[in-house]
Amino acid sequence: MGTELIVHKHDRINNIDLGKNDNNFKELANAKIVKVVGGENAVIRDFPYIASLRQHNERHHFCGGVIISNRHIITAAHCVYDIENDGFKVYVGTSNSSLFSIPFYNVKNVKMHPEFIGKENTEWKLYNDIAIITVDPCIKFNEFQNKIKLPTSNIGPDNVGVIIGWGKISYPIGIPYEILQKATTKTVSNAECAVSYPNSIRNEQICVYEAPGIGTCHGDSGGPFVINGTLIGISSYSKPCALGHPDVYTRIYSYLDFIASTTKSWKKYLPCLT
Repeated sequence: MGTELIVHKHDRINNIDLGKNDNNFKELANAKIVKVVGGENAVIRDFPYIASLRQHNERHHFCGGVIISNRHIITAAHCVYDIENDGFKVYVGTSNSSLFSIPFYNVKNVKMHPEFIGKENTEWKLYNDIAIITVDPCIKFNEFQNKIKLPTSNIGPDNVGVIIGWGKISYPIGIPYEILQKATTKTVSNAECAVSYPNSIRNEQICVYEAPGIGTCHGDSGGPFVINGTLIGISSYSKPCALGHPDVYTRIYSYLDFIASTTKSWKKYLPCLT
């Protein structure tokens, strides 16, 4: 592709040219941080479904996630493809990614989409970038931690929603931000999005854009794009932060069958008793 793209994984901050060599995918997966550029502080009561994935040993946030049941978190596949289940934990119930006294949950299982693609032909891309984490014990719902609604229909362009996440608030110079951020943006057509990402955008992806200076950056991978309390997309990748290009999300509506089959099987195997 020869285009500088970033994924927002918080192990380290890196801009990646996905079109050069195989080592770039390893770099891509190690660059999982993004934060919302041009956003403002968010209150956890307004977004009780947000989750923070944190490395167990180093205890820092590296990706976002979203609560979809009292046993399951949805995130981007590139966030979890290279980490063992006991290598990270899921934190919920707070807007501060540096707090460790809050409820956390062990990872029982990670189910990546079976057709997750990092490479197509000779170019690195991210398709079917979605994974479901099964946690233990069950999440106890309250005003600070609760599940989000899943979509019942597809949506087109010009729909206004909110992006949420932790990470850098400025690019290229900046540091990860501990307080959850939010910003308003809207969907754009895949055709418009393809102008920034030629031959890369599929129907299973959805793009959002508001204006230069607003968008995802390095820590938000796996975090949500939400419309009226419904999960529309999961942050996948973008060009360098908020510089006038759309952000690319995994379109949740395209993966309802995958979500349903994965969560159903674990509800039978590991039911919540509450």
